[in-house]
Amino acid sequence: MKKKRNIYIGPALGQLIDERAGDGARSVSGVINACADRYLETVRRHIPDLKAEEWMLIFDALNGVWAGDAIALAIQSLPLGISDALTLDGLADKWEVDGPALLSRLEAMDWCQRLAVIDTAERFWADGNWPSDPDELIRRIRGR
Repeated sequence: MKKKRNIYIGPALGQLIDERAGDGARSVSGVINACADRYLETVRRHIPDLKAEEWMLIFDALNGVWAGDAIALAIQSLPLGISDALTLDGLADKWEVDGPALLSRLEAMDWCQRLAVIDTAERFWADGNWPSDPDELIRRIRGR
């Protein structure tokens, strides 16, 4: 892993740094790393307990989807996107999943759980080397 990288500081990251580093009492790198650690731990703690086939359906449905800067919209619309994938793409049959039950669970998830689902799908598509064994897939999703 590279230790030094060039990054663009957009409005959200700029606000985060300004509010936490303030007058320079904390380093910018320290602030960014602390917030990244908090984010990763939040995601880890909120990953929902889904079966491997349910995860694969979600990954399939979110293939090519990038939440980007509109995370609030992506989180709010996650169940709708999965509903469309069930109806239009037949993913429940493809992955042998109870589509309505999965959709109901997604609709009941809180904000952090939906964030964890989206983050996990982004990790899945960013790294094409995920295991095909269902138990190993679940361990990898959970970070164990």
